[in-house]
Parts: sequence; structure tokens; C-alpha cells
Amino acid sequence: MVEKRKAYNPDMAKSPPEYVGFGMLTPVEIMVLEKLPKHNTGAIVTEVNDFIFDDAAIVACLLRQWDVTSGMIGTAVGDDLRGHALAKQMKEWDVQGKVRFTNEYRTPLEVNVSDRKGARTYFWQRTPQILDTLDTADLSLLRGARIMYVDWYDGDHTLRAMDEARRLNVPVFVNLEHGHKDPDVLKQYASRATICQAVTDAAQLGGKRALVGTARKLLKSGIKTAIITLQKAAVSWRMERKLLGCMPRKLKPWMRAVRARRSRQGLFMGISRAGILNYLRAMQLPRLRSK
Repeated sequence: MVEKRKAYNPDMAKSPPEYVGFGMLTPVEIMVLEKLPKHNTGAIVTEVNDFIFDDAAIVACLLRQWDVTSGMIGTAVGDDLRGHALAKQMKEWDVQGKVRFTNEYRTPLEVNVSDRKGARTYFWQRTPQILDTLDTADLSLLRGARIMYVDWYDGDHTLRAMDEARRLNVPVFVNLEHGHKDPDVLKQYASRATICQAVTDAAQLGGKRALVGTARKLLKSGIKTAIITLQKAAVSWRMERKLLGCMPRKLKPWMRAVRARRSRQGLFMGISRAGILNYLRAMQLPRLRSK
């Protein structure tokens, strides 16, 4: 679990967020064990941690550890102990944005089980009623942002936020995963994404041919920059309509930073703050502030 502490840099925390995530808010329990048990049996859990999910919220919380200002426009949470604990934790980490409460449902909970090889099995609660609250979320946090992140699995609820980001000239990072396999999904995100991350398939086990094929498909759809990841953190690039068969020098430091280094929970790829800054410079996007 990330250490609970006050602002990493109080003055920076008061400035507009450079990163804004848009999507679902849910507390998560991360359980680590040696091997997933057989059906109707059990296993010893070696470690339990809690965090805030989904992916857009993960990024927002992690960036605060590198003194990057971040904010989150999320779903409403229940007016209950879990919901208020989530809001308190985000405030302690100085993740900007208003956490809204509702009496219409209880705060959802995700359980994520990871084995020693890094594979994870997750159980989540995602109802239409919860996701519908994204449609009434205040988007003013986008003003002055450097980049906005959305997850494809939040569906059409993300379109309003992406369109507003484009109106404000805020680059949009879309976590597309395997959503590109649906032509309609690919079409609606391709026209709005500045950067797109995808995987070859749901299990992220495709080989080099599938990896390159996925990159070609995304580029053909109109996406200018695509990042393709595999379960073992292999990465392929397409940038400015050219497949990079030979990695430019300015990208190599970032590539070394992301090369197959995962946490014990098997959830977060080991990307350093310097690596993210190098990546944004290479993309020639407005970069996050470097200290």
C-alpha cells in the first residue's frame, strides 16, 4: 500500500492538475499468493494491500508519488464507510477533484488476486447505474490540464469528456486494451485519441506478429501514436505513421524503464517518473513538469 501522508509538495498540489483521469472510482483489495488454487479449494495469502482503482485512478494516485499534480473526474461513490474512506485517501494523496456521494447504491469493491508470476485475476462491480454518474460529472478540472486519460471499458460515458478535452486542446490518452477488436469501439476512439495503448488480445499473450499487426490496425484507423503491450511488458511503437523498426535514441531510456519490471502484485509496470518525462518529450507533447 502507498504510504499515507500529506502533500508531497503542498504548493504544487494547489496548482491545476497536469494529469486528469476520467473514469470509475472504486477501492480495491489486492491479494498476493504463490499460486491460484483449484476450484472450491483455498490458498494462503502472503500479502494484502489496498489501493484505488480503476486504471485512470491508479495513474492519478501513482503520479502524486512523483510530485506530478493530478486530478480525477470519477463516478459517484456510496455515502458509506468505503466511499468516505476513498475520498479521504485521495485527499491525503492530494489527488484533485470532487468525490461525489450518492445514496442510490453502495460503494463498489474490487478484489484483485495476483500470483508470483504476475498474473492477476480480478473481480469487480461495474453496474450501468454507477457508470451513468459519469454523465453528470463536472469537467472543469480539464482546464489547464496537460493530458487526460480514459479507459475504453467505461464505454460511451467517456465520449463527452474526450470531446471536451479536444475542445480545450488537451491531449487524450486512451487505454484501449483489446477493445480494438470491436470495429465500432475502435472507430469512436480513433477519432478522439492522441495516444492509444492496446494489447493484442484479452490475455495479452500474442506474439510478435500479433503485436505488429495490432499496431498496424491502430495506425490505419487514424491513431497517430500507439503503444502495444503484452503480459510480459513487451512494447511496440507506431509513431507519426511510421512503424519504428529501429528505436530512436531519445526513446531508448523510456523503453529501458518499462522493460518487463513488475511489482510483486503484478499490477503496475515499472515506469520511472523520468521515463514518463522522456516519453512525453519524445512524443513532442506538453510534458509534465520536471523538478
